[in-house]
Amino acid sequence: MNAKIIAIGTSKGIRIPKYLLDKYQFEELVDIDDTGSGLLIQPVRQTRAGWDEAFKKIAGTQDDKVIDLPKSDWDDTEWEW
Repeated sequence: MNAKIIAIGTSKGIRIPKYLLDKYQFEELVDIDDTGSGLLIQPVRQTRAGWDEAFKKIAGTQDDKVIDLPKSDWDDTEWEW
């Protein structure tokens, strides 16, 4: 796909078609990397995006128990706080 470089104030830019914005979930911010042979433009993902849904799914399976390892003598005799 070709895109024309356009003037945006004193900068330059390209228009990204709506179907690509939707397909790759571009919103307000993008990450632009110089690959050495071109530019890689990716949507910025929020840290921990999707965790709420994943936790709800796990909680529904009752598979969200804390796994606690057995206590050893080392915990009482060797460990210093």
